[in-house]
Amino acid sequence: MAEKSTFNQRRRRNAGYRAGAVIARGGSVISTGWNKDNPGGQKHELYEGRCIHAELDAVLKVNKNQLRGSTIYVFVLTRANNTAKSEPCVRCRKLLTDCGIKKIVYSEKDGTVVTVKVQNGSN
Repeated sequence: MAEKSTFNQRRRRNAGYRAGAVIARGGSVISTGWNKDNPGGQKHELYEGRCIHAELDAVLKVNKNQLRGSTIYVFVLTRANNTAKSEPCVRCRKLLTDCGIKKIVYSEKDGTVVTVKVQNGSN
């Protein structure tokens, strides 16, 4: 998986970057994001102060119109490169729904992949 390889390269640069997100539409990647420490005081209504979640980072990099009908893949790797639970938090899910993303794909702690279809602003 190319995204996992890129993720590992970034993680070597900063051990705190363990979560990532890839947004795709029509078979093409349109954005990627990574958990980040306070990026120079960047402000956003979903910003928690210490960290910007990978989903928010990916969404902020593209025009909202590009996100309509897309799918986001969210993943977390442990320090041993094992898959960990990567379900988006409540605030990130709201953001993804509001942006028109149609599917959210994430993993459970046991590695099971979950696909959630977002419906009409609810989910």
